[in-house]
Formats: sequence, C-alpha cells, structure tokens
Amino acid sequence: MGKRLRKARSMCCCVSPRSSYLTPHSIFSWYEEDVWTEIAKFLDGRSLVMLAMTCKWFNRIMMEDSVWKYACLRDLQVPDTGKVAFKWSKIYATALDWMRIGAFLFDSHAALLTENLIAPLRIPKEGATENMLQLKGCCLLNNIRTGIWIADLQLVRCPVCDLDTCDGTMQTLDARHIELFLNEGYHDGSWDYDTLGSHDIKKQAEGASGGIFDVEHLKDQSTSDIFDLKSWVGKRNDWQPKAMITLHAVAVNTNLQDNEGLQVKYHAMRAGKDGEVVSIRNFSSTDARFKEKMDPIIVSGKAAIHAGNDCPSQLCGDNPFMVRFPFWLEGQQLQNCGYPGFDLSCSSQKPQVVVLNLPHSGDFWVRNINYLMQEIQLYDPNGCLPRRLLSLNLSSSPFMAGYSQNFTFLSCPPDSVRTRLAIIDCLSNSTVSVLATSSMNLARAMNMCSIVITLPIPVSWPQDDDWLSSNLDEDLRLTWNAPSCGGCEARGGVCGFENSTSDQILCLTNPESGKSLGLQVFKIVSLSIVIPAVACLICIASFTCMVRRRSVQNSATAAVGPPSPHAEIAGLDESTIESYTKVVLGESRRLPGTNGATCPICLVDYHPNDTLRQGNCSLKDAVVIRFPFRLQGQQPQNCGYPGFDLSCSGQISKTILNIPYSGDFWVRDINYLLQEIQLYDPNGCLPSRLLSLNLSSSPFMAAYYKNFTFLSCPAEIVRNQLTTIHCLSNSTTSVLATSSINLAKAMNNCSIIVTLPIPLSQPVQDDQWLSSNLTADLRLTWDVPSCEDCEAKGGICGIDNNNSKQILCYDNPRTVKAGPLVLLIVAITLASPAITCSAGLLFYICMESRRLRRQSANRAAQNSTIAPAQPSTSPAAGLDDSSIETYRKIVLGESRRLPGPNGVMCPICLADYHPNDTIRCIPECEHCYHSDCIDEWLRMQNTCPVCRNSPSPNCGST
Repeated sequence: MGKRLRKARSMCCCVSPRSSYLTPHSIFSWYEEDVWTEIAKFLDGRSLVMLAMTCKWFNRIMMEDSVWKYACLRDLQVPDTGKVAFKWSKIYATALDWMRIGAFLFDSHAALLTENLIAPLRIPKEGATENMLQLKGCCLLNNIRTGIWIADLQLVRCPVCDLDTCDGTMQTLDARHIELFLNEGYHDGSWDYDTLGSHDIKKQAEGASGGIFDVEHLKDQSTSDIFDLKSWVGKRNDWQPKAMITLHAVAVNTNLQDNEGLQVKYHAMRAGKDGEVVSIRNFSSTDARFKEKMDPIIVSGKAAIHAGNDCPSQLCGDNPFMVRFPFWLEGQQLQNCGYPGFDLSCSSQKPQVVVLNLPHSGDFWVRNINYLMQEIQLYDPNGCLPRRLLSLNLSSSPFMAGYSQNFTFLSCPPDSVRTRLAIIDCLSNSTVSVLATSSMNLARAMNMCSIVITLPIPVSWPQDDDWLSSNLDEDLRLTWNAPSCGGCEARGGVCGFENSTSDQILCLTNPESGKSLGLQVFKIVSLSIVIPAVACLICIASFTCMVRRRSVQNSATAAVGPPSPHAEIAGLDESTIESYTKVVLGESRRLPGTNGATCPICLVDYHPNDTLRQGNCSLKDAVVIRFPFRLQGQQPQNCGYPGFDLSCSGQISKTILNIPYSGDFWVRDINYLLQEIQLYDPNGCLPSRLLSLNLSSSPFMAAYYKNFTFLSCPAEIVRNQLTTIHCLSNSTTSVLATSSINLAKAMNNCSIIVTLPIPLSQPVQDDQWLSSNLTADLRLTWDVPSCEDCEAKGGICGIDNNNSKQILCYDNPRTVKAGPLVLLIVAITLASPAITCSAGLLFYICMESRRLRRQSANRAAQNSTIAPAQPSTSPAAGLDDSSIETYRKIVLGESRRLPGPNGVMCPICLADYHPNDTIRCIPECEHCYHSDCIDEWLRMQNTCPVCRNSPSPNCGST
C-alpha cells in the first residue's frame, strides 16, 4: 500500500489536543456511529492512507479494520463472506493491485472448469481429472477454498508452452483466493501449481474460451449471463480478450486468427499437500504448426470406397433418422458396416421401429440418433421406462450415461401423497403410490412412506428437486466414446472402416451435403439477386429508350412549374391538451401502463410530486380478457371460469380484479401461456396491501413465498443503504422490510412489527445488506383450469356448452395458419426486391427529368453562362507551438484546485489530476487539460475540446 504514495518530503505527524469530548469511549469505538468513519467509506484506498498520515487521531480512525473491510467489499462489489485470516487493509492492498477482471464467490467446495461456454453445461462425473479434461475439455475440481476469489486475465506471446517451436499466443485465466498472496506457504514456495490435465483441439479454433463456475450456483440467473455470448464476446475481427464475471462465475474469450490447433492446460495450487485449492489457472495456447495425426484419418478416393459406397445409409420405416456408421442394421447392411456393439434391428410389425438390444437389459426402441453429439435416444416399448431403469445394466455395452444421479424410490399410501408430488403411474396401483426423488432429505422427511431402493439413474441433466419428485418418464439418453467421430461429423463427413479386413477408421467427406448445399446456394442467389436485377435492368432500359425518343421530338423550351408547398403537421390546441389526464406522482413513482422511470422527452428521472400528463393510449395498453377470465357486464357468465371475474372502470379505463378478503387490485397484464396475472395497487402502496393479503377464497396462488420482517425505525437513524417503504412511513418513523432475520435482530433501535410470508414471482437470496421496498407488481398464478398446453399450441380454452363444465381447446381465430404464413413470407421475399427496384427506377426517372429540363432551358437561353464554383472552405487548422505556448500553464498544488468550470479529471484522457501535474488552460472559456493532452489537440484544431469555441488570437497569456 505504501508504494502508491509519492512522498516529496518528510511528513511530520501531529497529535490532536485532547479534551473531554475527544476522550475515547464505547460509542466512539463503534465505527458506524462515527462521522469521520462514515466519510471514510466514500474514499478510495490512496485517500484513506493520505488522511491517516495527517495526524495520529485520523490514523487511529482510518486504520480501523472495519473501514478497510467496507472499502474492500465496496470496490470488489461482493458481499461479506465471514471471517478472514488477515487484516482487511493488507487484503485490500493485495487484491486491488493485481485485479484485472473482478471478484467472485465460491460458496461450495466444488468448481467446474470448462472451455465450453454454451448452455446447458454438463457436469462430468467425479473421476480421473486428467482423463475428463482430455476427453471432454472440462472437469470437476473438489476441495475448493470458499470465500472471495480474484480473477485476472493475460494475453501474451506464448513463451512457456511445451511445444518445440511456438508461433502463437497464450491466454491465461488466473483465479486465486483473496488471501493467497498473504500466506507464508505462497511466499516460501512450498505451495506450487500442479498440472491437472490438458485438452488438445486438433483443428481450426475460432476462439479460446475458459470458465470457472461454482457448481452450487450453475443454474442462477446471474450465472446464465455468461452463456449469452453475444452480449460480451468480441465481434469476429476483434482480437482483444473479453471477460465476463458474475457473483459465482468468471469466463474469458479471445477470438483467434488463423491457426491449426489449440492446446488448453489446467493448473491448480493447493494449500500444502492434499490441502484446499487456493488458485486455478487456465492456459489456452495456439500454435501455427499444431499438426498431429488425427483419428479418424481424412481420406478420399479409392481408399474410402468401402466407407461410402459399400455401406450406404439406411432408413427403417418412417423413422426420421438415418442408420449409418458406427450403427448398422441387421439384415440390411453388412456386419463390417458398423462398429462392434452398435448393431440395430428393424421390427417387422407396423409401424416399423428401430430396436437396440442392450445386454442384460433387453430391447429398447430408438427415437433418434445424434451422430454429431454421439448420443442415442431410447424409450421403453411398454411405456414404463422407470421399471427398466431399476434393472438397467450398461456394463457389457459400448454406451454410457451422460450423467448419473442417485434417486430414491418410495412406496407411499395413495391418500398421503400430496398433489405436488409426481407419481410413477406404471409402478403404482390402487393401494400403493410409487415416487422417485433425488433429494434424500425429502425421502427421509416423508414418514408415511417406505424407501424401496436408492440407486444411480442415468439422466440427461442433473436435477435438484428438493420439493418435487420426478416420474422419470423422459427418454433415456446414452452416449459413446469409441469410435470418436465427432470431429469428422462436424466437418460434414461420415466415418467408416477402411476395408472389410481393416480396423482403421476413415473420415469420408459426405458427397450429398456438398451437392445439396451448392444447389441451395444457387437457388437463393438466383431468386434473390438475379431475377430482381434482370427485371430492374429491363425496366430502366425501356424507360431510357422512351425518354431518348421523346427528347428529340420535344420543343426547345420547357415550362417549369413552381414547387409545391410543403405540408406542415399542426399541433393540438389548449383544450385538447387539457383533456389528457394529469397524474401527480406519489412516493412509489409508479406509473400506469408501459412507462419507465424516465421522461422520454427530457430524459430526466421522475420524482415524487411531479405532475405528469398521460396520453390517450388506453386501447394500446388495454389487457386482452378471455377465458378463463370474463368481464362482468360485457361477457356472459359461461365465458369465464368461476372465480375469474374482472370488472372495468369506465372513468379511468382500468381492469379490476376483486380478491375476496383483500379488496380490489388493478390488472397490469395477463400471461395466458404461463397462467400468470400481474396486479398492482390503485393507491400506489402495495406493501400495505400485502400485510393483509388473503388468497384462501380465490383460485390464485403465489409461485413462491418468502418470510419478510417489517421494522419500525426512527427516521433519523436509517442508513442510506437501507430502502424505506415511503407509503408506510412518515416524518418520524421509517418502515423497512427485510427477508433476513439476522439483519432484523441486529437493528437494536428498530422494533419488529410483524413477520409474515410475502408472495414473490421468484425466490430471492437473503439480503443481508439491503432491505426491500416490495413495490414490484404482485404476480399470482393459477392451476385450474390448466390451459398451458392449449395455449402453447396456439389455441384458446373454453367451456363445451352452457350446461357443461368440460373444458375444450379451440383453434385461435387470430393464429396465423400455415398457408397464409407461407404466402406472407413469399410476398415479403418478392416485395422487398420489387420495392428496391421501384425506388431505383423512380430515382432514375427523377434525375432524367431534371436533366431534360436543364437541356431545354439551355437551348432556350443560348447566351446564359454558368458561374464558376466557389472554392470550398478549408477546415480550421491547428496552432503552431509558439501560439500554444502563449496559453497559460499551471502546476497543480496539493489542493488540486483549478480556476473556472473544471472538474477533477482531464476531459481528454479521462485521468484524475494529481499534485505537481502541469495543466494548460484555454483563454476566455478557461477550460483546463493536461498540458501534453491539449498541446497535441491544439496542433490539429484551434478550438476548445469541450465548448468548441475558438479564442481570439490575442487573448493568450503567459
């Protein structure tokens, strides 16, 4: 930390005079009550050290560890994770000096290291890390030290790779625990990096990527931002490294130029032998000579005749997928057309299906085969896949599960099973209901049920159903590692044996893909470019011929009419403007309709008590009301479902929902696909309504509930970082709401009003630092009637007839049918070139008509002359050095105070001013800049960069 300060001379410390009111006491030592400590929270580390060196009194306050803790967490933008082993002042110095990306958290002891940033991420099995990295390019690393981690990124010429010669670059993602640099084991060299493994990509790589994820937070909303690559990865020709960091993950990406391969290495540092992992490094290096023998071998010509012609792809019945290497169909293909263990059969029954026989597990029907991902999708012929999973054995087959997860099967009485638990129907009967859950806590909590068995079940993606069970009725997805033909498939090729007696696998370019692709490109080019271009040329040629013939016959003079006056758009009169509704904003600043928090005209944020005017947009912002809802007074009762009655207020044109025991709410939106209604309070104080909300007699429910504690605090002690509920507060009392009971108990000056569950649209994390004002809209859902499937297919629900309660799914008359949709696409495809051609033709007609009128006028006025064109004015030139030196120079002192309207940073380089910096000011406007920055500017332009004014030549001063 001391290295940041530049001491020009020795600084003498002084001792502040001691008086009775400066004597330390218990309240003074509690930093949150100290004014100077609160001020210190807004200073950076350098300013804190400078203030601490002024005198011993400030030194005692500024060097308080709680101050540095607040500054460190503030600058790193992470929450507090608990106790640390070192002082926060030392942590601040080591963390902020060596951070180029940011900070993130590890809450669990498991990390996922991967070079694949495409969701969904697949968590590999626990096993040999080196093998997983070599095969999949990802691994699961355990025994991670929890807490705050710092992420760093470097992109350098590759000087340390193991290759003999390397003409590439190396990208390094370095993540370390925040206390690593302070540990003695790091300084004495006893902690060192160990190689976890490497992954070689033996083909052209578009980019080098790497990510480190906390496994516990893989499905968090913040983590999903990393998978939105378009939002942070550089464009195709951008070679600068990019990084993305969230609360529990970090990722980097660098676009690569032409290369012939990529080598990715992973290293980890542990705190001693078999200790916790305290640092992780991801090296990605490219090499222009990265050429190694690939498997399978790419061949062409006679050597691949067996793979392409002797074993063509086969179809079985109406199945949409082709059967080809490594699979082969018994009775339709030769045995050497496939790899051992990949034999399929085609059933003789109608409709025909593809059958895969797994040793020790029986026959499964094949739904699909993905040759690129090397995945086969199976299902049970009898429609009871869970029964087959209980006895599944893959030991004698070449297939494996992408993931395996332990599931516990439970046998429960039917009357004790809750409606939210999914029952496995094919294993249940009238007396016993069978469930399956991956949560052992849920299995043990169900006292009425008995555990049948716990065993690993193959799943396509790990599940976390602590509250819901699974019926395991999804297809069984299996993968294979050998033969490895993913690279061949990615290039559009197909694999096969070299010949009937060889075991060597070849990669043959698929001839069908090239032909079909070329034909498609030719059709697209012909329809989109050639035909419109030919039509446009014919029209232009015809029009040109007609104009030329007419110009010969025209007389020498032409009358030119006066230009038509331009039409102007008239405004509204005062009476019409006053007819628009006026709104005076309350404390919540919530507006009706689709309005934000900023005025679209002046771009200024709205504030309480502002007067706003609302345009007549009620039709555009209206809520569409249909089944299961109905509008009272405008729709018959059988148009809706019981309990879904809405009303319309004629004065304010708002849709109203009355919830029994809770009163009227205004409806902002209804999502029929998600079965969700969005409500808000007419008086703009939703928290007061939530205190008495009762949904027991309504068909609606909340998706999630979270316990919130409401606090009543004196208004003068509420800190800035706590959000106050304005509509429940007054001048003497501030009302807060927090989901953290620890925060509620820690606020001794506040009294707890009530703790109750509050409906939320999604689960939230404990807000240890911030309270909530609960002003977001109330989102409720409903289970009955269930119309999601109907809405997803484009239909709408409704009751069968007036005397029936049966709900049917009808075709939506507003849904665009396939025929009109195709017609619309064809019309747009043809209309766009036609419009472009017409615009070009009109432009040509206009230019040709003007040319003809000018020729006629020239022939009529034979003595007319053309005035010479005026030379264009040259742009303002810069100043010479002698003129620049006439502008005033200033050497900043310790106060860094500048004359005129100037800030604390240079407007050109955006760097802060420091003592002893040389500043040059522009005359007249008095805008100041770094001397080096403004001198370079004035040599090119003679204007001020801020106000663009040019000072008079004689106004400079030395």
